[in-house]
Amino acid sequence: MRGSLRTSFISPTKFDFNPLRTLFPYASLTPATYGLFTPALYPTVIAFAFFLTTSVSLSLGLSQFVWAALGGLLLSNGISMQGGWNEANMQNMLMFGGYAGFAAIIIYVGRRHYWDVAKAAVGLPHKAETPVYTVWAMRGLVVCIIGAAWILKHIGLDWMLALPIVAMILLIFLVISRANAETGSMFMQANWLPMAILTGLLGADAVGPTAYILMTMASLMVVADAREAILPFLTNALEISERTGETPPRKIPRDWLS
Repeated sequence: MRGSLRTSFISPTKFDFNPLRTLFPYASLTPATYGLFTPALYPTVIAFAFFLTTSVSLSLGLSQFVWAALGGLLLSNGISMQGGWNEANMQNMLMFGGYAGFAAIIIYVGRRHYWDVAKAAVGLPHKAETPVYTVWAMRGLVVCIIGAAWILKHIGLDWMLALPIVAMILLIFLVISRANAETGSMFMQANWLPMAILTGLLGADAVGPTAYILMTMASLMVVADAREAILPFLTNALEISERTGETPPRKIPRDWLS
């Protein structure tokens, strides 16, 4: 009796709307829409949502329904959305296009600042107020890009494939880091891999098995789980310090290197 009274007052946290799949057959087949028909309430997630702005929380909530509607529309017209995140399928191409568009907006909005930093990095005349640390950061970025591409070239990947792979990896970290800093959403995943996009654009015959394996290893080792990478967290911390007026440390703490 006591146990039955206890369970009768438990608030439901999981719901089953699977019968609605018959009304929306195509939307239910869209990848990553299982949560729409079997939603679950997680108090921890709800608590973290209070740290986000209302517009961000609303966008995160509505985006799932928009994605299901878009996927259902494509499926109803014969465009398949099925496949894994490591394949050159329509879903991954759409997400890659979204990331490329996001990066284009970032570059366009800050084009004057980035152009001034680029000129300063190569020694051309630039504005006097250009921060010195941004200039050295640009130089370090170029060195790191060349070094990463050289490593891939050294293990057998051609330069024409190594540079795009490095560029796509940077694209993922750029978009996730900027979205993390601007929205406060600290747990994001790209769900597409550079080797899948590059293989889809060039064709499997042009890439070849050896190059595909090398690109797969590079993609999985670096961006297989970008939601737990240090760069988005570091960017978020810098954004918080900028908004609160706190001065970030000039030296990297030893704990970060351990």
